[in-house]
Amino acid sequence: MDKLVDWEKRRFARIMELEGLGLEEITKLKNSKIAVVGLTGVGVSTLLSLITSGVSSIKVVDHRSIDEFTLPQGSLFSKGDIGKLKTIAIKEKLINMRLVERVNIKNVELRDSNIQEILDDSEIVIYASYSKETLLLIGDYCQKKGKILVWTTGCNFHSYLLCATGDNALGLIGRAISDIDAIYKSDYYYPSYVSSISGGAAAAVAINALLGKASSFLRKCDVNTFETEQL
Repeated sequence: MDKLVDWEKRRFARIMELEGLGLEEITKLKNSKIAVVGLTGVGVSTLLSLITSGVSSIKVVDHRSIDEFTLPQGSLFSKGDIGKLKTIAIKEKLINMRLVERVNIKNVELRDSNIQEILDDSEIVIYASYSKETLLLIGDYCQKKGKILVWTTGCNFHSYLLCATGDNALGLIGRAISDIDAIYKSDYYYPSYVSSISGGAAAAVAINALLGKASSFLRKCDVNTFETEQL
């Protein structure tokens, strides 16, 4: 296990002052492996939250290009990025922010034929978008492999958050699909705070899971009133 070096100890000194989060926990985060699938506004927010929380081995998976619908969703992308692959644009942003180290960026579409090769070395898989087919594919994979699945997306001014820690992934996904599938559109407009709320929540759930504090749930939160509904 890689230990924290001096500059990392200084960087996370304030975090390590928090109750229940010390050197051992921060070191565990440093040595953990998480995959983030989907560079939506929510996905980018999740990625940045994980990096700045001390998770230093993150695999990012996406295959789409940036269009005009991507920009209002609170991501780092700008008008000059339209037409670029999201993976290329996010690498450029992370390099400029000096956050690219140990972030493994994969420009690939997840399929049944490649999901094992792409995700097998990750302890937790975070899916930060919504495609019924992709959610079912990742859920089936995580359930079979015994991996923790975290799913989040923004839709109609609501934030959806799912955590599956055992063999209940497909059951929870079935409930999510029944609630969201009829109203979700891939070009949904939502303001940046929806991305921030959803991404931050997903990162927090993943970090708690890495530290052994995970539980299974499916929640829907109104991002304007913060009223939460257990689905």
